[in-house]
Amino acid sequence: MQKKFSRSKLIIFPKFQYTIIGANLFIIIMTGLVFSFGAYRSFSKMKNMGLSAGLSEQHSFYKFLTFQYENLTSYMIVSLIIAIILSTVITVLISHKFAGPLFRLKKYLQNAAETGETDKLTFRKGDYLVDLADDFNKVIEKVRNRKDD
Repeated sequence: MQKKFSRSKLIIFPKFQYTIIGANLFIIIMTGLVFSFGAYRSFSKMKNMGLSAGLSEQHSFYKFLTFQYENLTSYMIVSLIIAIILSTVITVLISHKFAGPLFRLKKYLQNAAETGETDKLTFRKGDYLVDLADDFNKVIEKVRNRKDD
């Protein structure tokens, strides 16, 4: 009889899931760094334009630039932290829906190798690759039918 499988662990295949999470975080952090560098360069150019125009270093233009740069930097940091958290959670949940069926298939094959039992393979509701279980069950059925002939 088949055991009921539930989502008790979100990290099933750590190497696979952590690789995807790491790649995703790398992209987010690199994007944040590129954007930060671009903002820094833009504000530096505006400061140099003010100096070239002959504005004194005490001019309110520079206070305004400093305020805007600090404000933008704060928003970028908060946005980056939120993006990292959301991205990590979503990546774990989505990768779990891929890793779960692979984990279940692996356990199914290990059990079949040990006991010779080949009950119907099923995946959890909401998992990806559900059609893989259907195709696998068709193959097992054909093998059984050939064996019976």
